[in-house]
Amino acid sequence: MPGSGVQRRRLSLMLKDSTHASVYRHKTISADNAAWVCHYASEQTGKNFDHLSAARAGVISGCEINSRIPAGRLIVTTDDIIKGDAQGHDASFFCSELIIRAFELADISVIPHMPAHSISPGYMIKSPYLDYIGDLKSA
Repeated sequence: MPGSGVQRRRLSLMLKDSTHASVYRHKTISADNAAWVCHYASEQTGKNFDHLSAARAGVISGCEINSRIPAGRLIVTTDDIIKGDAQGHDASFFCSELIIRAFELADISVIPHMPAHSISPGYMIKSPYLDYIGDLKSA
């Protein structure tokens, strides 16, 4: 959460003020891998919100930087210079980045050929590896 970073909160509290929430499930994940992904995500509690990578994900279109947004190239370049490799990105997270990074570290594909710090929530739901299960809440 911006301003608060990675938090562990009850789902009911998160849904209270939301307008829409959907559930997706990985098509091939095992129970052991799912437990590991959840454990990894939980271990990131307290890390800062990754504003720069969140901005980066907002300017990525597919695998290409949106060329109509010159600031997009600056954001991506700055993010790469400041954080370097994947481990540098693990110091902070935004929502979909944390989820995708946990899957990456478990060697489970969600969005092939794109690093976690480049994937927005809207892009993540287009994954060929995820099945839409249903809505928890809809407007």
